[in-house]
Amino acid sequence: MPSYMQKVFGKRMIVNEDRHLTTNLLVRGWGVVFASDVLTATETPTTVTRWLRQQVHWARATHIESLLIPRVYAMSHPMAFFAAARREFGPLVVAVAVLSYFLTSHKLLYFSYPDLFLRIGITTVYNILRNPDRLRLALSWYVVPGMFFYNIPLPAIHIWILVTMTVDTWGTAMRASTEISKKDSNREKWFETGFFVIWMGIVGGTVARWLANEFDLCQGQTLVFMLCGISLASVSTWKATIVSQ
Repeated sequence: MPSYMQKVFGKRMIVNEDRHLTTNLLVRGWGVVFASDVLTATETPTTVTRWLRQQVHWARATHIESLLIPRVYAMSHPMAFFAAARREFGPLVVAVAVLSYFLTSHKLLYFSYPDLFLRIGITTVYNILRNPDRLRLALSWYVVPGMFFYNIPLPAIHIWILVTMTVDTWGTAMRASTEISKKDSNREKWFETGFFVIWMGIVGGTVARWLANEFDLCQGQTLVFMLCGISLASVSTWKATIVSQ
């Protein structure tokens, strides 16, 4: 079956058979409908580490199908190409902007608080109205931290997957006690989630630089503030990911 025997650069992949099945259907003239109200059963990670590994697993499949099979865009609505381009280039732009501010204090992107709050409000209302579970209004506050929990790691996951696109490790383990009890070596731990530790250190330093600029601190104070931000963010992330595995 083409969807199961896919090869990327001559290497058989095991991480995206479902995504590749969708691509095969599209290039053969079939339609694929996104049904947001359909409930599905899937593995739900219970720790930060397992969640990161699941995101890495899914992101590899997304990159492969988005970048390596361009003919599907010629057969689809232009919005499909626009969505793919936005998905591929958006996180890269954010990563470059964060690194630029972290290193030079230069802002590459204009940030608007009204725009941010408007987006959060629209997303929250949409999720309340469209969630098939029809959750109580009191539980809708989960949408806001969920947005940050997803979007802050996104640039790091995006770049890491571009570098390691042909790595075909499954990532997450099943919840069976025999699977969960398996321990990875330090090298495997750093390979799977070390990129996130580094990225959060950069994010911590960037936030610290922004606060220092807001309070008009001198260069020496800014440097100390940034070192504290980098240390706090990276050590906290290291404990939550590498140590807790």
